[in-house]
Amino acid sequence: MTTPMFFGPTKTPLYGVFHPALNAKKSVLVLNSIGYEYMRSHRAIKSMAQQFSRKGIHTLRFDYRGTGHSADTLENTSLESLLEDCNYAIDELIRLSGQDFVHIVALRFGALLALHTAHSDSLDRIRSITLWDPITHGHQLFREMNKAATALRDEKDPYLSSGSREQVLPDTQAYLGYVFSNKLVKCIENISIDTLLEISTPLSIFIGGSNETPASLKRDGITLQRVAAPDAWCEIDNFGSVLLPQEMIQTIVRQVSNNA
Repeated sequence: MTTPMFFGPTKTPLYGVFHPALNAKKSVLVLNSIGYEYMRSHRAIKSMAQQFSRKGIHTLRFDYRGTGHSADTLENTSLESLLEDCNYAIDELIRLSGQDFVHIVALRFGALLALHTAHSDSLDRIRSITLWDPITHGHQLFREMNKAATALRDEKDPYLSSGSREQVLPDTQAYLGYVFSNKLVKCIENISIDTLLEISTPLSIFIGGSNETPASLKRDGITLQRVAAPDAWCEIDNFGSVLLPQEMIQTIVRQVSNNA
């Protein structure tokens, strides 16, 4: 039975859902993307957590501060607070599971947060990291949201009546209805996965879609696998549809379940 909860900082608590498992010997923390991609991937993240639980793996999924049901607003969120949230979630999952370490599965922008967190993990709490359709450069997140918004505007789609990058508050920028501070946008845009992949933590990468695999991800020591699964995380239609690539989810669940 799933357990919704609040944890982390007292003034700005994080909302999470714990998916317990019987006789679990492993725990997985799932890191989602942010902004519009958070909404489009919500069902996929939930499905993955449920499947991990059925495989006998404790799983925690949660909302960063300023997203979902967690406290605060996205325009008040910083890169530092996002990384703090990841560490709060690791500590909470360790507490809930009674284990000393976690495995991380991270989608899109969550992949950059996972790698950042691993670099500062002096307590060796992270046993492995699995990246799912990772963003390779932070500016990719905003470029793709702008592209989707521009396409809708050009089609005069009623779903999006404003411009692709409307400044709705001082020192902020809006992307598909999600408001980011200029500081956070700049910090995210400056992140490159190239500088984060040199870690000792075992790393696996799963990529869907048909685009060519970025050269930066082809490195010795990294398990890289292509999966015939959709990866249109920033696609929008009149129905606000979600993306639920079950083949990818099942492949990742199987891989992580088989890891030591």
